[in-house]
Amino acid sequence: MIKHKQKIIIFIVIFLVPINIHLITYSSELMFYNMAVSKGLSQTSVSTIYQDSSGYIWIGTKDGLNKYNGFNLEIYNKGFSEKRNIVDGYITCLNEDLNKNLWVRANDGLSKINLDTNKITNYTINTSSLLSSKIRDIKITSNGNTIIATSNGLYRYDKFEDDFISLIQENFKPSSSNILYIEFYNNTEIYMISPNCLFKYDMTKDKYSTIDNELIATIAENNTFTAFSLHKDSIYLGTLSDGLYVYNIKTGQVDKEYKLYTEGSSDPSNTVNNIYIDETGIYVGTKKGLYIHKKDGSQKHFTHSFYDKYSLIDDNISYIMKDSSGLLWVGTFSGISTLDCNLEITYYNDFFVNPSISNNNIVIGTYEDVDKKL
Repeated sequence: MIKHKQKIIIFIVIFLVPINIHLITYSSELMFYNMAVSKGLSQTSVSTIYQDSSGYIWIGTKDGLNKYNGFNLEIYNKGFSEKRNIVDGYITCLNEDLNKNLWVRANDGLSKINLDTNKITNYTINTSSLLSSKIRDIKITSNGNTIIATSNGLYRYDKFEDDFISLIQENFKPSSSNILYIEFYNNTEIYMISPNCLFKYDMTKDKYSTIDNELIATIAENNTFTAFSLHKDSIYLGTLSDGLYVYNIKTGQVDKEYKLYTEGSSDPSNTVNNIYIDETGIYVGTKKGLYIHKKDGSQKHFTHSFYDKYSLIDDNISYIMKDSSGLLWVGTFSGISTLDCNLEITYYNDFFVNPSISNNNIVIGTYEDVDKKL
């Protein structure tokens, strides 16, 4: 007797109205699930997303910090009760140090939330040595140093004094500039960008220097840096209208360029808002959708579709993060879209391609192959 490894499942759907059956061959899209104010978010404009060491997801918006346990949201904001009173409601960055303190970068200073005791400490220019309340980025070194980037330079947190030490050097002008993002390299160097400069700080030598590369200098002169990420030995630089550049730290050369066009448009490359990189590929959030560049060389562009509830909630992407379970979180100015990268589910629908076609797609059968793919 022959045993077949294939399984065929047939569904029969009958409508009492005339229908047209279209071939499902035009498009394949990933399935995004969306979260907005209706799901409990304090505000729709999401600026940052972070998963802490206990697995909770923290979501920063323009009006409140949201702690998500997978079911419910707990909101922190300025003027709330003592256990939820942070320095300001406009949240722009989150990071956790080695002592289980969640650092919250807000529009008017910093808050430190101890995740064990829930004690909150707020820091402003009036209550600390910070010379600027415009905090841009927060990073933690592997040995526990907390480095703060502000609109006028870098600071290091001194846990014994519970205050901040300036790393600004008057003889190096960019050190007091508007630093947008910072990244650590080999735990001894801090790479950073301002709108028109890429430079670094050597923590062992206490010395700043600019990156000596002709192409980088040309980009900085003719464009504006908007996003920044470091993965292994490569720096990923997002720009306002010239796509994404990859600078190799070891060779001192620009290895790759990615132009992020919208299909059918003659506009300049889309503005890069955020970059996330892991072993699976490069995820680029722009003002006109999400670009995924896979390690196999494939590239895809995902946007919002009014006609498709499984598309991105909004095209203007502010932040991208992947949690410990493999769930991709995409923050936008209209809420959050999530994508389970482990499921590898592809959603097929010709409604993506031609919204003028009435939604009469009918599944008349499915087939499971020998690799157990449906």
